[in-house]
This record gives sequence, C-alpha cells and structure tokens, in this order.
Amino acid sequence: MLRNFGWILSGRLAGMAYPQEDAVAALRAHGIRAVLSLTERAPSPSLADAGFAHHHEPIYDFAAPT
Repeated sequence: MLRNFGWILSGRLAGMAYPQEDAVAALRAHGIRAVLSLTERAPSPSLADAGFAHHHEPIYDFAAPT
C-alpha cells in the first residue's frame, strides 16, 4: 500500500509520503521507474537495489527549500 500516493501528471509524475521498504512492488505496479526524495532522511536502499533510478535532495522537515 502506498501512503498518500497520487498522480500529479497522470501516468508520468506522482507524489507520495516517504516510501517504506514494502513499497517497491506497489511502485512497480504503478509503472514508477525513478524516485526523487525530498525528505530529510534518505529513502531505503531497497529502492536502488530494486533497480529504480533515484536521487535524494534533502529538505529539512517543516522547512521551505532554498
């Protein structure tokens, strides 16, 4: 189950809460191939291990990006 998942651009760009370890199969089922994380802590290495392109650009919790 993907927490707070929703398409921003149908089938092209989605947003969601911090991806948990068990999200890999559900992300694949939705056709997701890349993950950009803006969370303070990096997402689980299981995303990279599963072959997702990924990048982590941390933004401090409850802060606006620079």
